[in-house]
Amino acid sequence: AARRRNLFTPAAPQVFRFGLVGLAALMTAVIIALRVLPAWGEGEGNYPKMEAYLEHAGIQPGEPVMVRNPPGYYLMTGRSAVVVPYGDAASMLAVASRYGAKYLIIEAVGAAGPIKSVYEDLSNPHLPYLGSLDGTRVFRIQP
Repeated sequence: AARRRNLFTPAAPQVFRFGLVGLAALMTAVIIALRVLPAWGEGEGNYPKMEAYLEHAGIQPGEPVMVRNPPGYYLMTGRSAVVVPYGDAASMLAVASRYGAKYLIIEAVGAAGPIKSVYEDLSNPHLPYLGSLDGTRVFRIQP
C-alpha cells in the first residue's frame, strides 16, 4: 500500500531486509542467552565428587554407570557411562542389562517425569538405594 502511494524510496526494500535480519539475530541472541547458556555444562562439575564418592563406597573404576550425561561423565571421570532412559524402573533395568551398567546415578535436576518416580522410590528391590551426594542419588542395579 505504501509503494502504491510512492512513500518508499528505491533503497527502502534493502533497509527493511537488513532490519529483518538484524531483528532475527537479536531474537536468536536473546533466546540463546535465556535458554541455552544458563544450563550449559550443568552438573558436570559435580561428577568428580560423585566419582570420589563411588570409589569411597568400594565401586570399582571399571564398572559402568547410568547417568544423565554420559559423555560429560566420561570426560570428567574416565568411567564408562550410558544414558538414563526417559522411562520407569523397568526400562532402566532393560537398558542396564543391555549395556552392562552396574549403578544408576540420578541427579535431582534430571529427575522429571517417570525418572522422578525411580528417584523417589528408595525401596525398589531391583534398584537398592546406596546413598546420595548433594541431591544426587546412587542405586545398585540388580536385574
